[in-house]
Amino acid sequence: LGADLSILEMTNTYLRWLLIFSPAFILNDVLLCFVRNDENPQLAMMAMLVGSFANIVLDYIFIFPLKMGIFGAIFATGLSPVISIAMMSPHWLQKKNTFHLVKTKIYTEIIMSDLSLGFPSLVAQVSSGIVMIIFNTIILNIEGNTGVAAYSIIANISLVIVAVYTGI
Repeated sequence: LGADLSILEMTNTYLRWLLIFSPAFILNDVLLCFVRNDENPQLAMMAMLVGSFANIVLDYIFIFPLKMGIFGAIFATGLSPVISIAMMSPHWLQKKNTFHLVKTKIYTEIIMSDLSLGFPSLVAQVSSGIVMIIFNTIILNIEGNTGVAAYSIIANISLVIVAVYTGI
């Protein structure tokens, strides 16, 4: 995606481990929704917050005291959803949870409804990713790696603000 030789090795390390942890990120997002909708929004919020703050703390520990570099950064990021999932696990062992796997028929109407409801979110997520890649490429050509790093900080702060706005 435009990484130059000075950061290519770090980029490969980061992306390789991000892909390894991607099932945990996906499972965490799904479980957060189910726990929240299973009348336990406090647990979902606590799991998300603890996982996020653990990422911040582990970033510091792995990068600076343990001197793990970029691997430490992605390892902390990858452990974040694992910690959230571990916090939500007891919810599924309780008898009061209302979500259970059941055998059901596939209804075309429900699938079409789900697709029509989910497609706008898909377009929004994909377009934000495309915009970020384009911005990174432009900034990389104008300001180099330092410019992309500065932009990524601003973009991540923006994502947090949008998430809070969406939550409200």
